Parts: sequence; structure tokens; C-alpha cells
Amino acid sequence: MNTIDPSLIPPPIGIDPPAPLPDPPPPPPPPVRPFNPLASLEQSPWRTRWRVALGASLGSAITALLAHWLAQKTTFIWGPTTAWLAGAMGASAVMIFAIPSSPAAQPRAIIGGHTISAIVGVICARWVAPAVPIVELAAALSVAGAIVFMLLLRCLHPAAVGTALVMTVLGLSDWRNVMFPVFFSTVVLVLCGIIYHRLTRRIYPLGRMRELLSGLHCEDIKKYPLPTVTQRTAATQVWELLHKYDLQALPVVDAEGQIVGIVTHNDVMAHALRRFNARNRKRR
Repeated sequence: MNTIDPSLIPPPIGIDPPAPLPDPPPPPPPPVRPFNPLASLEQSPWRTRWRVALGASLGSAITALLAHWLAQKTTFIWGPTTAWLAGAMGASAVMIFAIPSSPAAQPRAIIGGHTISAIVGVICARWVAPAVPIVELAAALSVAGAIVFMLLLRCLHPAAVGTALVMTVLGLSDWRNVMFPVFFSTVVLVLCGIIYHRLTRRIYPLGRMRELLSGLHCEDIKKYPLPTVTQRTAATQVWELLHKYDLQALPVVDAEGQIVGIVTHNDVMAHALRRFNARNRKRR
């Protein structure tokens, strides 16, 4: 029996052939989430959040009580000063108890950063503030000086900038304020953090990592399966993968699955910054 190809049959007169269906629109790109160093803590169970809040509260309370008691008992050493606690200790407590793995939360950064900032604050309060027309300018110079010296000495601690700022604005020009309350308060707060993290079975400070990781190999701690990207993967997807798997770098593979390079968190940030600056120049 002979059959006729349906495509050869002409359409009825006066009736147009049906139009082909349009291609479906491409899926929207994944949303770009801002970098959030506290993302893991914000997604943690309430038990962890209460542990962090309790630790910061206990550390701040012990530091304040000891500093106030020492200020009352040793006025013959420190003088009748009203500054018995550094105001930036609250921000430092957040870093010690909430993000103890951060480089800025380590004892070197906290104690060294606050001490250096206190020295800068005393210098600005003693010599810079009287030499400039307004105290706000001296305060700005104290912030800049604290940042520069903390970077030079590799003990950057963001909260410590507040120590230099407060000492300059309040005119605390006595060198004894460097040792008390600043140095004393930071040492007590760091000790509280070390004891509390040890009691709650957390690692702080990170100086013990070499001892704790001895004998382990990459196969013992690797993440599997490892997410990879290709040279044509969108930068927004790379950003999502870095934050989804809490990584600092992703391997770039070719069609055969061979690694041809890596893309890091800093690479993505650098390209985004260049594009941001280029757009600003065009608007001008």
C-alpha cells in the first residue's frame, strides 16, 4: 500500500500553517549574594548562637568586673582616672566568640592591635589635638595612624581603631592608659576566650592547628565530590559555588576533565572591582 508524505500535502486554501513554537526563555542567572563572613553562624542552630552570645556576655562581664575592681584598688598607680574599660572591647568580644577562626580574632591581633591603637591615641591626644584647629581632624589622623601601624606590625584588628578614636576625642593623653585599661582589658578578654572555647570544645587560638593536624593527609579532610567549573562558566555561578561550598578557590577543568587552572575568591573580587571602577569612569 502506497503512503503519502504528510509534508507534501498542501495546506487548505485560506488557512495559514501553524507557526512554530518560540524557544523557551533562558533561565535567569542565580542571584549574587554579598560576601558574609558570618554566613555559617547565621545558618547554625540556636544552640550555637546561644553559646556564642553566652561566651561574649561572660567574657565582657569578667573583663569589666576585673578592670573596675583594679581601677578602684590601684588608684595610686593609675591615678584617679574614670577610664577603666576600653569601649571597643564589645566588638572584640564578638570576634573572639563568634568568629574565632578569623585572623583578626587571634590574640596577636587583638592585644597588639588595641595596644598600638592606644599608643597612637595618646600621641594624637597629647600632641596632635592641640596643634590642629578642630579635634575631629586629630581623630581622623588617629584612625589613619592606627590602621597604618597595625598593618606594618601585622596585627590588624578592626575594633582596635575605636580605641585610638575614643582616646583622641576624650583627650586621654596619659601613657598609663595604654597599660590600663587597654592592655589589661584585652589580655583578660583573650584569656576568657581561650578558657571558654576550651570548655565548649572549640579551637582557639589557631596557633594549635599545627599540633592538631599532625599526621593527617589531604585524603582525610578533602571535600567530595569536588565542584569544578569550566572556562565558559559564568562568573556569577563561580561566586555562588564559592559561597555554597565555603571555598576560597575552584579548579577549572577542560572538556576531558583535566585541571587547567584555578579561579579564586580574590580573582572574582578583583575583576568585579575593575568593572566597578570602569563604570564609574564612564559616568564621569
